[in-house]
Amino acid sequence: MPETVTPQRWDVVCRVVDHYGDAGVCLRLARALAQVPDRIVRLLVDQPAVLLALIQPPPPEGRDRSGVHIVPWDAVVEPADVVVETFGGGLPPAYRESMQRQRATGVQPVWINLDHLSAEDWVEGCHRLPSLQADGLVCQFFYPGFTARTGGLLRPLDRLPALPDAVLDALKAPQNAAALTASVFCYRDSRLAELLDAMAQGPRPIRALVPAGLPSDLGGRALDPEPGAVWQDGALTLLRVPFLDQDAYDALLARCDFNLVRGEDSWVRAQWAGKPLIWQAYRQEAATRSAKVEAWLGRGPMPPAWAELNRAFNCEPGASDSLANCWNRALADWTAAQQAASDWRTRLAAGPDLAVTLAEFAASTVQSRV
Repeated sequence: MPETVTPQRWDVVCRVVDHYGDAGVCLRLARALAQVPDRIVRLLVDQPAVLLALIQPPPPEGRDRSGVHIVPWDAVVEPADVVVETFGGGLPPAYRESMQRQRATGVQPVWINLDHLSAEDWVEGCHRLPSLQADGLVCQFFYPGFTARTGGLLRPLDRLPALPDAVLDALKAPQNAAALTASVFCYRDSRLAELLDAMAQGPRPIRALVPAGLPSDLGGRALDPEPGAVWQDGALTLLRVPFLDQDAYDALLARCDFNLVRGEDSWVRAQWAGKPLIWQAYRQEAATRSAKVEAWLGRGPMPPAWAELNRAFNCEPGASDSLANCWNRALADWTAAQQAASDWRTRLAAGPDLAVTLAEFAASTVQSRV
C-alpha cells in the first residue's frame, strides 16, 4: 500500500475585489492552515495595504504572527504543493506559467478554487468538481457551506483578544440599563439610514458603534469621523469607534448585543458570535441577492420577526417594506432571537471545519496521483 502523501507547502492567492471582505477570508484561511506544525503557508495578495490593515501590529518582514508569509501578487515564486485560488480571482500570470512547466514534468500542484459562501442547495452539487482548463491544468472547485456536503466554515479563535481602550470606553459609557449595543458594518448603498430612523423612533434605547473609515449613509446624522464622537437622536445613540483589526473586530461582535454585518467575512463572524444579527448580502441583482438571503434564512437561524427584518433590510432603498414595523416586531421578539442565535452557533460548531476539509481534500487528491 503506498505511503500517504501530505502536502506541506500551501499558497493562498487573493485578488481583492470586495475590499476587506476578500482579504479577511483569505487571511483567516491562511492562518487556520498554518496551525498545522511544519506546514508552510504563503498568502499572495494584489493589495497588501488592505490585508495589512487587518493585522495589528503590522507583521515584521511580511510574516504574520501565525507564521503566514505575506507575499506580493507579482512576486516570482515557485508554486506550492497546493494552490488555493480564492473567489475565481485568477492566478498571477507568471505563477500560472510555472504551474504549466511543472505539469510538463508530471508534478502539477493541486489547484483548488475556493468559492464564495452560500447557503443555497446547488453548492452541494458543485462542491469538489474538477474543471479541465484549456492549457491542460486541472482546477477543482471547493465550496464553503452550512451542511456536511460542503466544505463547512472557518472556525473562530479559541480566545478573543482584549479590545482597544477607545472601544472599551464606548462600551462602558453611561447608558440606560435597558439599552442594546450594536455594531454597524454595511455597504454604502444599504437601507441603514431608514433603519437608524426606526431605531431613533423605537421603543428601546440603542447604542450603535460605527467604525472610523466607513462613512455609510447615517441619514443626515453628522457623526464626526474621529473615534469617540457621539450623536444622540431620540432612542438612538451613535458612537464612533476606531477601525479594528481582524481579531479585535471578532471580539467586538462577541461583546455587542446584536450586529449589523455585510458580505461574507463579517457575516460568518457574526454567526459565530452567537448574537442576533442583520445581514446585508453582497450587492447583486435583486433576484440573486434575495435567493441567497432566503436560502440562509431557510436553514433556520432566527425567528420569523428577525427573518422578516433581514428580508426588508436587503430590499432596494426606498422599497415599500416598513423597516420601522419590522424593527419594532424584532425587538418584541428579542428573547427568542437571542436563543435562536445561540442555538445556531451550536449547530454550526457541529458542522465541518473548512480548513480541515480543505486539507483532507488536497491530501486525497495528491494520493490519487501517486
